[in-house]
Amino acid sequence: MGITMGDALTVMGLFAGLGLSSWAAMIVAALLFPSRAEVAQAAIVKPGRTVGLGLATGFVGIGFSLVLLSVPQPLAKLIGFAGLGTMLCIAAVGGAGLSRLLMTRIHAIDPSWGPFPSLARASTLVVLMGLLPIIGWFLLGPAMFVLMIGAGTRSLFRGKPAAQATAPPVY
Repeated sequence: MGITMGDALTVMGLFAGLGLSSWAAMIVAALLFPSRAEVAQAAIVKPGRTVGLGLATGFVGIGFSLVLLSVPQPLAKLIGFAGLGTMLCIAAVGGAGLSRLLMTRIHAIDPSWGPFPSLARASTLVVLMGLLPIIGWFLLGPAMFVLMIGAGTRSLFRGKPAAQATAPPVY
């Protein structure tokens, strides 16, 4: 049997689709929810509680959703898919905060780039770091995902972001 060319192309297409959609989700979340992305950015700067919150929220939210997906009732499956979608949206807002943090650092290094190109470059770096073979798949990607869930969760329950003079405006 073995692995056919179609199997390999399917896996490559899956990685390309996941990378492109997560890149777009981080940029869209940063542009649609700028205040929430700023709060997530501030949460990532001090990652201690953010990682713990991400682990707790991830285990509870994703675990509960996976349990509901295993139930044969259609309504339970619908709620399970809605829970997974909610967790991915929370992670997208946290990813927007991570992208904004990298954007400010990229913009400080090369101010000739505007805010949006710096945000796109930062989101690209986050996605490519997670797609790095072995290290990205098993170490950096899961660690970033936990950090994103924690930052996204903190941005949901915090009020206004702290004033940051270093962040260029994102339009």
